[in-house]
Amino acid sequence: MKARIRFNLTHCFALIALAAIWTAVYKFNSEATRMAYELESFREFAPVLLVDKKDKLNVLTEVEDWTSERAWQVYVPEHSSVVVRAINTETSVTSDFPLFDGRSRIVLRTVYPDRRNGPQMEEEVLLYVNRVRHILSSRKVAFKDRYKVPTVLPQITNPYVQSPAREFILHDPSTEGDVLRFPWKLSLTPSALQRGS
Repeated sequence: MKARIRFNLTHCFALIALAAIWTAVYKFNSEATRMAYELESFREFAPVLLVDKKDKLNVLTEVEDWTSERAWQVYVPEHSSVVVRAINTETSVTSDFPLFDGRSRIVLRTVYPDRRNGPQMEEEVLLYVNRVRHILSSRKVAFKDRYKVPTVLPQITNPYVQSPAREFILHDPSTEGDVLRFPWKLSLTPSALQRGS
């Protein structure tokens, strides 16, 4: 006599869980495929630094999206180290931030925290080195429109390539007309500290 197959509540829950797992895997795979196509279509709007010469310093200036921000993608060759040197053009205060070999992203940004006091407001100039936030300066300024989109967006530029032993100017407010918005000169300067030494 053949034994009957018996189903109890545990078997039902196991079948439901198996169906749920299969559905989740199927949805995940289909969403991953869809997102891959969408990311591919947006690739031209998100410039990525393509490093052709790995023994050189490679710098790509990103497209300016806001007048209150400047951004760069940097590649430092292996066994080299440079510092991001920020010099205040008004007070000559200098700050150095280490930037070791490999890929990095540098962002110079002006923000206006919500600390408005009458006709004046707080203005901070921030420097982000690989998402690490540094406050370069803070001052009171007359109230103004916080964010303005530039009327003309600069085109994507080709990366600059040079020896890591030479200074590279990222941002010079005296030549770019940004003294009021960004009173800081940024450069990539060779560091005496070498990784592994």
